[in-house]
Amino acid sequence: MADDIKKYKISDIQSGMIVGRDILFGENVALSAGVQLNDNLIASIEFLGVDEVFIVEKSTNTLITSAIDPKTIQQTFLNGYSNNVKAVKSLFETFHQLKNISGAEMFDFIKSNILPLINTSGAINHLQLLGKQDEYTFEHSLNVAITCGALGKWLGYKDKELEQLILSGLLHDVGKIEIPNDLINKKGKLPTKEMNIIKLHPEIGGRLLKNSSGIPENILCGVLQHHERIDGSGYPHRLQGKDIHPFAKIIAVVDVYDSLSSDHFYKRKTNPFEVLEIIHEEMFNKLDPLICSVFMHHVKDYFNENLVKLSNGLTAEVVKMGHFLNTCPMVKTNNGTFIDLEKEKNIKIVKLIEVI
Repeated sequence: MADDIKKYKISDIQSGMIVGRDILFGENVALSAGVQLNDNLIASIEFLGVDEVFIVEKSTNTLITSAIDPKTIQQTFLNGYSNNVKAVKSLFETFHQLKNISGAEMFDFIKSNILPLINTSGAINHLQLLGKQDEYTFEHSLNVAITCGALGKWLGYKDKELEQLILSGLLHDVGKIEIPNDLINKKGKLPTKEMNIIKLHPEIGGRLLKNSSGIPENILCGVLQHHERIDGSGYPHRLQGKDIHPFAKIIAVVDVYDSLSSDHFYKRKTNPFEVLEIIHEEMFNKLDPLICSVFMHHVKDYFNENLVKLSNGLTAEVVKMGHFLNTCPMVKTNNGTFIDLEKEKNIKIVKLIEVI
């Protein structure tokens, strides 16, 4: 007896269901018939704009076949990302002109534009595919919003609180719109006087948001305090530990990660393995250790199977990441040799070549 196949709306799809007919993306098969759906695959096909899916109603021996082509997901993510950079730039420029922003409109933007990117399978990995960032302030703001959303979910944030965290991440550097671009983008180490001007951006952002409607206090705290550090070495108010809002502690970790791993015109990106080492070094004095632990534990899962260049000149595949406090993975070189970089301290990863 043949299996019954029924059409379902994407909102009614559940993990465990089996695809009854190939799901097409343009002329290509995005997901083959016979695939058993999980939460990541459901989020992925929803992100591709699929509204309805044919599902097997009665199945005894249906085989699981291929999943969505990762390259299709990557390209769709990058297209959506590019459109959102333009949207963020427009929002910030409008904010700069009007000196206020509508909280309701911003939350609508989060729901319709940024949550789909966050819910895309492999979102953190896709950000590593970005090249040189010419619109750094806007791209960095979007990156931080996306990564805050992922980290927030790992920490157990949901619904309205998660949306507030994402919006706080998006707006964390909004105060920079009041600082001259030639200073924001200046190469090299800034003199103390100019650096002190840059350090005004959290307070400027907080002041702008206080003049806006519908912006909750959580978001203001995240923007105002994201450069505070738990040892009191941050700015603008040298707050310590428990006096720093949780949103600000989350944004601080994500801000460090994205700032170092992004490639923009005045600084080459640092490979993500080195960035994790830096976060590890700061997780017990400057950054919140629990938030760092959760972030490192989850983000390292994205690095398996990626191709890297080693300091000895060889290309290698990341085979296995260590536990979250060990930022050095096991790799397999292109000549078939396995190297544990935790033990071989004289060999380093110098570049991420290909993201899988």
